[in-house]
Amino acid sequence: MLSVMRVRAVRCGTSQRWKGTALASSSPEKKTIRDITNEEIENIPAERIRNFSIIAHIDHGKSTLADCLLQWTGNINAEERAGKPQMMDTLQVERERGITVKAQTATMIYHDSRIDTGNEEDSRFMVNMIDTPGHVDFSYEVSRSLACCEGALLLVDSTQSIQAQTLDTYGKAQALGLKIIPVVTKIDLPNADPVGAAIAMSATFGVDPDRVICTSAKKGEGIEEVLRAIVDDMPPPSYTTMLDAMYPPEKATDPATASVGEGVGVGTKSAAQPFLARIVDSWFDRHRGVVCLVQALQGRLAENQRLTAYAAVIAFEDAKTGDKPTAADGSSQGMSGGLSAAATAADSADPRNGWSVQDVGLLTPDPMRMGTLRAGQLGYVIAGMRSTRQARIGDTMYVPTQWPGSKGVGRPPRALLGYEPAKCMLFASVFPVDTDDLDNLFAAVDRLCLNDSSLLVTKERSTSLGAGLRCGFLGFLHMEVTIQRLRDEFELPVVMTTPSVPYIIVDKKTKEERRIESVAEWPDTERTAKFDVLEPIVTVTLITPERYLGDMLSIVKARRGVDIETSFSTEHDHVVLYASVPWQEVVSDMSDAVKHNSSGYATFNYTEAGFAPASLQKIDIMVNGKDCDPLSFVHHTDGAAEQGRKLAKRLKDVLKRQQFEIIIQARMGHKILARERIPPYRKDVLMKSGKLVGGGDESRKKKLLEKQKAGKKRAKMVGNVEIDQKAFWSVLQR
Repeated sequence: MLSVMRVRAVRCGTSQRWKGTALASSSPEKKTIRDITNEEIENIPAERIRNFSIIAHIDHGKSTLADCLLQWTGNINAEERAGKPQMMDTLQVERERGITVKAQTATMIYHDSRIDTGNEEDSRFMVNMIDTPGHVDFSYEVSRSLACCEGALLLVDSTQSIQAQTLDTYGKAQALGLKIIPVVTKIDLPNADPVGAAIAMSATFGVDPDRVICTSAKKGEGIEEVLRAIVDDMPPPSYTTMLDAMYPPEKATDPATASVGEGVGVGTKSAAQPFLARIVDSWFDRHRGVVCLVQALQGRLAENQRLTAYAAVIAFEDAKTGDKPTAADGSSQGMSGGLSAAATAADSADPRNGWSVQDVGLLTPDPMRMGTLRAGQLGYVIAGMRSTRQARIGDTMYVPTQWPGSKGVGRPPRALLGYEPAKCMLFASVFPVDTDDLDNLFAAVDRLCLNDSSLLVTKERSTSLGAGLRCGFLGFLHMEVTIQRLRDEFELPVVMTTPSVPYIIVDKKTKEERRIESVAEWPDTERTAKFDVLEPIVTVTLITPERYLGDMLSIVKARRGVDIETSFSTEHDHVVLYASVPWQEVVSDMSDAVKHNSSGYATFNYTEAGFAPASLQKIDIMVNGKDCDPLSFVHHTDGAAEQGRKLAKRLKDVLKRQQFEIIIQARMGHKILARERIPPYRKDVLMKSGKLVGGGDESRKKKLLEKQKAGKKRAKMVGNVEIDQKAFWSVLQR
C-alpha cells in the first residue's frame, strides 16, 4: 500500500500546475459563469447539479482550496485572488483573526473535458460549494451546511495529519449519509507528508487509499481531480423521498388554476409542483432589507411572485385578535408592485399574502441576478422583508397562491423539517457602556440573530450594570466573535460579564428540577443543603503526539477529568485521549493549556454528554460592602476558597484607582475568604502654592486633614466604582 500511495502522491501532485498567473485549466476556451447567460444556466439539467461542503479541522486549507476552485472554474481571476485571499471570508472578524466564522456559498460552472460531444452544454455542470468553519465552537454552521449537501470534501493537512475536529466533522457527514471524498492538502510545503496523511485517513476512516486526492491549492495541483471526483462520485440533489414522507402525493393540479379544495401535488414528478424552499442563512442589507439564502427543494420561483415564510404566517395567525390583524412583530412592511395604497397596507400587515420577490439569483460568491430559482439550487432571495423576525434560519418559504385556501392564498399542511436547534453551552450578559445605547444594542443583537441562529438572547436587568441582554453561546470563541462583531459592524462599545455555564438545581424533597443560567439565580447558602447540583459534562477528544501524553493527562486530571481512555495509533506517532470533563473546566483555559503544554501540536474537540452531580460553591465578590453579582462565580468545593483569594488579588490590579478607598472582598456564604484594599488618590492639602499651610500651627493642619477625610467618606458613599472588561475576564484566569 505504501508504494501505491507514493505513486499516487507523485501523480496527483503533478497533474495540474500554475502557468504564469492563471490556473492551467484544461478547457480555457469554455464559458465561465461570468460569460454564460441565464438561459444557458437554466438549461443545465438537475442531473448535472452537485452540492457539496468543504469540512476539516481549523487551518487545514479549506478557504484556500475554495479560492482555488473559484479561480479554476473562472468565478474569479488571479488578480482578484491575489488582492483578496480567502474571498469566502467576508466578515471583518474573519479577516482579522484568519478563521472562518460563517459558512459561505458559491455557485460554479465546471466543464468536464472528458465529455466531448461537440456541444459545450453537454459537459457543463453546476457545482454549489459551501465553505464551512473549522473551529468546534462553530460546529452548528457545519451541521446546517452538511444538511444542504449530498457530498463533502474531507480535508487533512499533510503537515498535521488527522486532528480532533477532523473526526467530529467526518462523523457528522457520515451520519447524514453523504458521499465523502478524502483530500490531502498543502503537499507543496517542505515538511509535507502526503503519504502518511493518506495512510492515516485510510486507517481511521476506512477509505480506499488509492482514492485519496493530494492537492496544493497554492500551486494548483490536484484541483481538476477534485472537481472530477465531485461530478463522478457525488449524486445530484434529490428530495422526493423526504417530500413524499412529509406530504403524501396527491393529484397534481396546476397551481395557477388551483381552486379551493383542490390538492396540489407535492413530492410528485408533476411539472406543476408548488415552490418549496428552506432558509439556509439570512442577513440584513440596510438598503434592500432581509436577504435570504435558500435551498430550493421543489418547483420554481420567479421575480414578482409573492413569497412568504411559514413561521411568520403561524406567528401572525396566533397573534391575530378580532377583525383587525397585526403583524407578529408589531411592524408593517413596505411592499412593491402595482397595488393600491389600501391593498398594500393590508398586505404589509398580513404575511399570508406574501412579499413581492424583487431579486433572486445565485452567489458566485458575488450576487448574480438570475430572475428565477429552481429545485436543486442554492440561491439568494430578496423580497422586501424589513423585519429580522420574518426570516428565521430553517424556516419554510413558499408561494401562497400555489396552495389552496381562502381568497386564493393558502399554505402547506406542515413546515419542512428544519435544522436541529443549537444547544447553548455558555451564558453571559451584555450591557452597553453608555445607557443611551440600549435601544441600539437591542437592534444590533436582533440583526446578529438573523445571521447567527445559534445565538440565544433574552432581556435582563442587573442591579450593578442596569438593563442589558442575557446571551447564550456555543463556546468561548463564539462569545468573543459575537462581541467583536458588535464593535466592528455596529460600532457599539459593550461590556460583557463573566461567562457561566448552565446548572440544574434539584430539590432533595420534591425532586423538582430548575435550570440556572446565571450565577445571580444561585440559591442562598442556607438553602444550598436542600438541593443537589448537576453540572454539564462534555466528552473531550484530545489528539496529541505520544511524547506529550503525560502533560495532557495532567491537564485533564487537574480539571476533574474522569473515565479517561487512550487509543494508540499504529500508523503514526499520535495518541487519541478520551475523557469526561466538566464544561466549566473546559471553558476556563483548557484550550490554552493544551496548546501551551504541547507546543501547539495537540488538538482537542468536545461534545455534550449531559449533566452529572457535583459539589459546587458560589463565591460572592463584594466591592465596598456591596455584592457585585456580575463578578461572582461558581467553583468546585475543592479549591473554591483559593480561587476566591486569587480573584480578589487580580481585581486589585485591574480595577482603576478612585478618589476614595475601594475594598474588595471574596465571600463564601458568611465567611470572608479574602480582603484587598485599593488606596485612594491623595492630594496634599497641607501644601498650597509650594508653601506649607498653617506654618507651625498643628491644629490648622489637623483641621484640613479631617476635612479631606470627611470629603473622601462622602465620595465613597455616593461614588461608583468603574468596572471595565478586564475585571470580568480576570474571573476566568486560574
